Amino acid sequence: MGEVEIRSEVCRALLLHWRDVAEGAAGAPRRSDFDPLGMPRALIPHVFLNEIISDPFAVKILVQGAFIRDGAKQAFTGRYIDRETFGDTWRGVVDIYRRVHAERRPLLSRERHSSSDDRSLVVEVLHLPLFSQDGSVCAVLGGLDRAAEAPAGQGLSERAHRWEVLDVGPPAIRV
Repeated sequence: MGEVEIRSEVCRALLLHWRDVAEGAAGAPRRSDFDPLGMPRALIPHVFLNEIISDPFAVKILVQGAFIRDGAKQAFTGRYIDRETFGDTWRGVVDIYRRVHAERRPLLSRERHSSSDDRSLVVEVLHLPLFSQDGSVCAVLGGLDRAAEAPAGQGLSERAHRWEVLDVGPPAIRV
């Protein structure tokens, strides 16, 4: 898959903020380079921070903003991305983190989150690598927002039980 165009203003602003921090960190921003108070306030409800454990590979959810927790019904802070939290389609979500870890670059995914009552929400999810002192990817800073094509009233009545990755690739900003 090629580049995926960012349609969400939240994801666009977060990517630009990450690039600013990366520029000051010689292109490889460390987890310690990010100060949540230094990012635009409008992004905070949409931001997440996930720890990458490389052996065996796992993703632990450390922080979730209010939009993710309340609006997208995903209250997973302190838990791992696995079958229990993300249902039968969890491996597709973990594969995105594997790519960020291996490729050491941002990725954008467009996903459909569906609940058991057949309601769904299409979202854009930005995954930004953060590096440890030894240069390995140790965390992913991300943003999740309703996709531009999703109707404003569209949403989930309960926690999603299925995550379908519709598209994934390096994020592209079109002007």
